[in-house]
Amino acid sequence: MNILALATAFFLQTTQITELNLMDINPQERANDYLSAVNFIIANKGQNTNISLNFFDGTSISRVRSIELMPDATLLVVNFNTGRTIDFRIVTVESIKSITFVQP
Repeated sequence: MNILALATAFFLQTTQITELNLMDINPQERANDYLSAVNFIIANKGQNTNISLNFFDGTSISRVRSIELMPDATLLVVNFNTGRTIDFRIVTVESIKSITFVQP
């Protein structure tokens, strides 16, 4: 028995999957939702609201000023305030876990 077969057997014996909550969402639609959510927060809470994008890897981007969609809407350009200047980071749609905000 090879290593992969042993690991798979161990995983199946020690893991109980009770329910999977999976939803098939088009990445372009999800990207548009993120864009709408950030714009909604800015419109309703003000430009000085501290918006953060939180990622599945545990990192985050704070002080988000705006996001822009790349042409195929699978990548987002996140514009954020570094304290000294406005910078940007390009992220994948699927890497975003949540959007949070704190009003000043």
